[in-house]
Amino acid sequence: MYRRLVLLLAIAAVGFLPAALRAAERIDLALVLAVDSSGSVNQQRFEQQRKGYADALISKQVLQAILGGENKRIAVTYFEWSDGRRMARLVPWTLIDSETSAQAVSKIIREHRRQLVGDTCIPCAIDEAMTYFKELPYETDRKVLDISGDGESNVGGSVDEARDRALIADITINGLPIQTYYEPGLADYYEQHVIGGPGSFLIVARGFDDFARAVAAKLVREIAEVPRP
Repeated sequence: MYRRLVLLLAIAAVGFLPAALRAAERIDLALVLAVDSSGSVNQQRFEQQRKGYADALISKQVLQAILGGENKRIAVTYFEWSDGRRMARLVPWTLIDSETSAQAVSKIIREHRRQLVGDTCIPCAIDEAMTYFKELPYETDRKVLDISGDGESNVGGSVDEARDRALIADITINGLPIQTYYEPGLADYYEQHVIGGPGSFLIVARGFDDFARAVAAKLVREIAEVPRP
């Protein structure tokens, strides 16, 4: 009788384990942060971008948005992009569910050195991000690519076709165009060719000095706002 009871308890435990594991893997958002490192971004501007993301991830507003979600956690991965030969992934898929985990991701971004400079290939960045979503180790209904840049794509084929491939894969693309004197129409370009998917949006940085404000506002909106179909 005792052995039978132990066996039944063991079977019950094994039966419940997969469901518990699935619950542990559920997140509110999978977010790919894609940061422009092309030749038009000089070192000072690159540092402004890097610091903007590092600061935003540990800001009070962003942490409140993360902890206010149903599962109280998101997963992020961060890479820098230029053209098809130049991609640098700094942060693999990492859970952010506390100030401590946010600080760890922020520290990696803040302390790394620039690894690449090249042409501007937005479709390359989109396709690269799609490979990361395929290896996502968590379950979520929301997959978002957050792409920032200071110029139009000048190599690598059609941006529209790359965007459409992402939309077919249920990936929403949001944009953070850095609008400068040299690219006064960049926001319109991102609106027409880059962003897409349920709830997709733009937040425009009015030059690199405005980047920190724009990226913080963008992350809060991405994390906290539930998109309409």
